[in-house]
Amino acid sequence: MFILKSKITIGKFQFSGVNEVTISRSMLNLSDTATIKIPREGKILKDGKIIRIETGNLFNDGDRVAIELGYNDELHTEFDGFVINQSLSTPLEISCEGYIRQLRQNKPETKFEKEIKVSKQLALATGGTDITVNVADDFNLINTNFGTLTGGKICEQISKASAGSLSMFFIEPKKLWCGFVYVPYSLGTNPFPINEVAFKIGYNCIKDNKLKIKTPSDIVKYSLEFTTVSGTKKIVESDSTKVKTAESVQVSFIEDTGVVKKMANEKQYSKNYSGYEGTITGFLQPFCQPGYIASISDRSYKERDGKYLIVSTRVTFGMRGATREIGLGPLLGFNPDADPVKKTVII
Repeated sequence: MFILKSKITIGKFQFSGVNEVTISRSMLNLSDTATIKIPREGKILKDGKIIRIETGNLFNDGDRVAIELGYNDELHTEFDGFVINQSLSTPLEISCEGYIRQLRQNKPETKFEKEIKVSKQLALATGGTDITVNVADDFNLINTNFGTLTGGKICEQISKASAGSLSMFFIEPKKLWCGFVYVPYSLGTNPFPINEVAFKIGYNCIKDNKLKIKTPSDIVKYSLEFTTVSGTKKIVESDSTKVKTAESVQVSFIEDTGVVKKMANEKQYSKNYSGYEGTITGFLQPFCQPGYIASISDRSYKERDGKYLIVSTRVTFGMRGATREIGLGPLLGFNPDADPVKKTVII
């Protein structure tokens, strides 16, 4: 028998009974969020006596939040972060955010850097916080000066410098991951040092009606333009054997042609992948988070079978049960030039 259990800590208070918990995480942004709904009134043990309290008076902005959910005694940490506000409704609704809070509040000392690695720049951006950094694709940034920007703004600037090709998200509550995703996936390589989980449609996957097959039918070719330190302008095109035209995208702080080539391909492949768009819905087990591989099997539609990137998760836990909605992305080993239709993108 599987019995739903929870262990939720807010500040110095810990409780197991809630009306509802919703947790959202995604590879597409740095913000993990959670909403906790609990009764407006509760009881606590104080000095050996049970007293009634208004739960809205117990918590404050910035209080640490940890949410563990699961079945029986097998609980997983689904969220780790901080209170940002609470709505004095019935039930009481507490809004929380992850370690983007520390990035946003952090003001590191930065200076002009003629040349600096992405990993070192992110280490500076997260310095003094609880956050660690994992940079899968490290390269030099040139002539940077982020001045008084917060850690969060520095991350935004690095992403912008790559024309949005770098993925940056919290692969774990306190671990910031940065690198390319679609290029490795096209090569059949998993860029993330985390697990693979199995989903059988109709067994441990209870809904797949929001799932759509995606094929690279709208091929987009990118060209990235950058300027070297000497002032020379260069253009690097993404690989495509099918499309001959593309629009230019400006890259800054980078002059390594090989790196810019990867960025151009990353942008192309993020548009032209084979895989899925949409979501499947499962239970709390198997546990998974963005960055995991979902190994999907379907007895009715064998063409669905394959290994896919988990892009996002949304966990709902409460008195009516618990589900995990899983957003899927590219197929591991997809062919970015399969069955293309010519199309040009303008940025």
